Amino acid sequence: EYFRKALWDENNFLDSLRHICSSFQKNLLRQATWTSRTKYRDKREESFYPLYTFKMKWAFKEEHSLDSRTSESSKIRAKYPDRIPVVVEKAPRSTIQDIDKRKFLVPSDLTVAQFMYIIRKRIQLPPEKAMFLFVNKVLPATSATMGAIYEEHKDEDGFLYIAYSGENTFGM
Repeated sequence: EYFRKALWDENNFLDSLRHICSSFQKNLLRQATWTSRTKYRDKREESFYPLYTFKMKWAFKEEHSLDSRTSESSKIRAKYPDRIPVVVEKAPRSTIQDIDKRKFLVPSDLTVAQFMYIIRKRIQLPPEKAMFLFVNKVLPATSATMGAIYEEHKDEDGFLYIAYSGENTFGM
């Protein structure tokens, strides 16, 4: 009897936990999509379109073919296996300064915060101004290493593409 009751309590607990997680996830989605830009909101009750429906156009990708980008990144990775080829460009509609150099070769153990410091120095951004980095339209954790970000978000050509902005452009 005790084991049956314990098993029932465990199943009941797991069902409650699933319900709480599901509700929490729906609330997060609702909060993330509830902005003044309601034109992206779907009219159905529980379904939403993402806020960032546009696709970032990378000037580096438009200037160089896929083959040349792939061969360049593979040469870089072969010569410097502990470094990551990164392309950094300004996010669309951002009012922040342009960067003078867009290709970087960074150590894989460098954190996102350290890389952000390098970018801030390159664009000469004062400390009181905010800057955001986006990888695939997501704000990466500042404590994450560039190697971990690269493994998760590298492009088919072997480069890691990072957009920077002076404001939270993608609406997160």
